[in-house]
Amino acid sequence: MIRVMTFNLRTAEARDGENAWANRRDLALERIHSFAPDLLGLEEVHDAEQSADVRAALPGYTWYGVRRGGNGPAPLEMTPALVRSEAFEVLEDRVFWLSPTPDVPGSTGWGAAYARTAVQLRLRHRVSGQELYWIHTHLDYLPLAVRGMSHLLREVIDDLPLPIPLMLTGDFNAGKRSLVYRTLLGRATPRRLWDALRLAQPDGRGEGTFHAFGRLPRAQAIDWILVSEGLRVLEAGIDRTARDGRFPSDHFPVWAILETP
Repeated sequence: MIRVMTFNLRTAEARDGENAWANRRDLALERIHSFAPDLLGLEEVHDAEQSADVRAALPGYTWYGVRRGGNGPAPLEMTPALVRSEAFEVLEDRVFWLSPTPDVPGSTGWGAAYARTAVQLRLRHRVSGQELYWIHTHLDYLPLAVRGMSHLLREVIDDLPLPIPLMLTGDFNAGKRSLVYRTLLGRATPRRLWDALRLAQPDGRGEGTFHAFGRLPRAQAIDWILVSEGLRVLEAGIDRTARDGRFPSDHFPVWAILETP
């Protein structure tokens, strides 16, 4: 079994008052430890004010990811993929930018507000020997940029060898009725993806993850775990834990427990 989580931590650089990182750090890290993922995708990790806390709390994980850079705001943010070393061996790793020039660090395109990165890993499960591709990312929030980035990701996915299962995780800044969602599912492509949460909970209720520290009347379903054929979803859900009115982030983490045949 493979335990997977994607979690937007909300950057420590933000001026969030009572919701500042220092006030919710312990709860955020507790939720990660509670699920104990083998593969953990994080978003909005500030490399000067936040990454040290995460690294110290998760010593059994290998960290893949770099600062997004670029000329825009918040160049120190990262979208790292963390691999529990006892569970997986990393065979290949790549970081690329979601732009028309993906191998140029800090590059942007399609009018994006921020430089955005993706981490692409080829993994081997240490117990079963099963190989797996994992792509983890965080898309921009401007509509044209989100669409351009989703088409780039679909091209990357389609270029990877079909026999090896693939998982795509992250914050996609788009809902599940969007063109972005349909593009990434790729229903008419050889490498179709499925939404792990919807496979586990077909009624589609309660899928919202972004809640703005409880201020939204209805949370938005923008954080996903997508899986290809060859990955069976045993369970999936959203961790909505809050304590004493405090949330671990402005997003709820999404988790899934997968199995390979």
